[in-house]
Amino acid sequence: MQDNPITGAETKTASAADINGTAEQQTQTASPDEARRQAMQRAEEMVDRLGERVGHYVSLLGHNILKWAARAREEAEDIWAEAQAIRQRNRKD
Repeated sequence: MQDNPITGAETKTASAADINGTAEQQTQTASPDEARRQAMQRAEEMVDRLGERVGHYVSLLGHNILKWAARAREEAEDIWAEAQAIRQRNRKD
C-alpha cells in the first residue's frame, strides 16, 4: 500500500451534522470567500436564535409587569372604595 497525499487542488468531502442532526456533505478545501460566507451565515443564524430567546424573555417580563400593574390597580381601587365607605359612615354619625 502506498500513501497518496492530498494536494491542494483535490477536494475531500467529510460528513458533518447540521443543527437538526442530519448529515450533509462539506468540502474541506473551500475558497476564502466561501469560508467567510459560511462563517457569516453561521453567525447570523446564531444571532437570530439569540434574538428569539431575548424576545421570548422580554415578552415574559412584559407580561409579568402587566399582571403586577393590574394587581396594583385593583388594590388601589379597593383602598379608594374602603376610604369612601369610611367617609360616608363618618358623615352619618
